[in-house]
Amino acid sequence: MTPPSKRDCTSPSQSRESVWYYINSMLLANAIVCVTGIINYINGGTVQALFEGSEFVEKGTFNGYMILMFAICAGMQITAKTSREKILSGAQMAIIAATILISGTQSPWIAFMAIFIAFMFLVPRIRTAALVGI
Repeated sequence: MTPPSKRDCTSPSQSRESVWYYINSMLLANAIVCVTGIINYINGGTVQALFEGSEFVEKGTFNGYMILMFAICAGMQITAKTSREKILSGAQMAIIAATILISGTQSPWIAFMAIFIAFMFLVPRIRTAALVGI
C-alpha cells in the first residue's frame, strides 16, 4: 500500500498518511503475533497473544483480534490497486486463517461468516460474484 500524498490531507491530525502508517503498523504487529503463535504451536505450546502471559489462556481475546485484522485485510484486498497490495493482503489473510485454525476454537468461523455477509451487502462486486457463483 503506497502512502497518499500530503495534499490529500484535510487536517494534520487525521491525514491519510497518518491512517496509512497506523494501519500498516497494525498489520505488522498482527504478522508478528501470528508468527509467534504458530511457533508456539509448533513447539508444543498453545496459540495465544503476546499480551496474555498468565497461566489461564483465554483464546477468545486472541481470536477476536485476529478476526478484526482479517476484516481489515479483506477490505484492503477489495480496494487494492496493485497486484503487490493484493498479494500482501492475501498472504496476511492466509496467515491469520492458519493461526485461527490451529487455535482450536470454533467461534471465529462464525465471525468469518458474518464478515462475508457484511461485505456481501456492502460491496457490490462481492454480491454480484456470490450470486453468479464465481
